[in-house]
Amino acid sequence: MRIGLDTGTDVVLDTASELEAAGPKKDRHLVLTRGRARFATRAGGIAPLMVRVGSWTVAADEAVFDVDLIASTPRVRVKEGVVRVTPPSTSGTTLRSGEAISGPKPNATPTPVVVDNWPSGVLTLQQTRVSEAIAAINRYNDRKIVLGDTAIGEMRVTGGFRVRDPLGLARAVAALYGLLVDQSNPSEIRLIRP
Repeated sequence: MRIGLDTGTDVVLDTASELEAAGPKKDRHLVLTRGRARFATRAGGIAPLMVRVGSWTVAADEAVFDVDLIASTPRVRVKEGVVRVTPPSTSGTTLRSGEAISGPKPNATPTPVVVDNWPSGVLTLQQTRVSEAIAAINRYNDRKIVLGDTAIGEMRVTGGFRVRDPLGLARAVAALYGLLVDQSNPSEIRLIRP
């Protein structure tokens, strides 16, 4: 869902995401309470835009960046521009284009990442754990991918997958690692060892 805010910011909310606004217009900040959002701030808006994600605060003047709570811990990825991320009890970290920070106790140094274009409906994975990929794609679908063995979740996968095609992801992982795709239950797609 795309939203144009009166603060000079455009927001794209992902499926199953919630965003709240707090404070008066001149000091407004946004709070991502669940899911993921992409923010595009522009000149002439309220500067800096303040976004709270979990216990972190993200500040940006002119930038395009993603924030998410999908894995229950905050993650910030910068597509364009510069943002300042301040976790609790730290002085904060500056992130530039192509950098990210995540985790319950984020690294002091931002890490380079490929910023995916999830608003287009494609899930871009780069050596991502299968369990994380499945959690991301399951958010979009009623028919869920289920692992027959927890060790499968530690395997890694790279590629671009349509978010509304869980079977496509399951078949790709199965082909990559010699697994089987069990569709005997109509409500799930199970990845199992042969």
